[in-house]
Amino acid sequence: MDYSTRFLLEIKDPRLISDPKFGDHYIETGYYHRQKVRFVHLLQTYPYFCPICHQKMLRNGFKSIKIVGLPSAGVTNIFCIRKQKFICPKSEKCPKTITKLAEVEDIQANNQISNAVKYCAVSALGKNISQTDIAKQYAVSTTTVMRFAKRLVKYVKPNYHWLPANIAFDDFKSGKFAQSGMS
Repeated sequence: MDYSTRFLLEIKDPRLISDPKFGDHYIETGYYHRQKVRFVHLLQTYPYFCPICHQKMLRNGFKSIKIVGLPSAGVTNIFCIRKQKFICPKSEKCPKTITKLAEVEDIQANNQISNAVKYCAVSALGKNISQTDIAKQYAVSTTTVMRFAKRLVKYVKPNYHWLPANIAFDDFKSGKFAQSGMS
């Protein structure tokens, strides 16, 4: 995978490579949750050292995950990543068996949405766009967009310890119980 492909797909992790299992056809189009998407097949493998005994861990197969990425050219990217699993068997240097999974930059552990998508969805919340439209644009659920908005609330809490310089009051028609009909 060359630099321009990485740039267009906004892949930040230099350890992600195109999956050799798919050859030159590691990018394909298809449908994901009834939406047209681009599947990008990637492989994540690198040497990993045991945090206890500091020896190189053995490779123990792969775990496949799907990550929602930012759209490019109007089509959402779904990264199908085969992540390397590692194991350090119990030995005299290592008191217990240790297992680890390769980590991908820009994606938190156990998440299926990249941080870039989260940041773009949060920034779109400031515009006059419905949460449903934001969810469709970034191929996430409306509940996920609501969750992003709830996390944002703690940063934009209003300050109740001051009053504005001018306060405007207006009367309104409230019903028959007021003598003038206005409250």
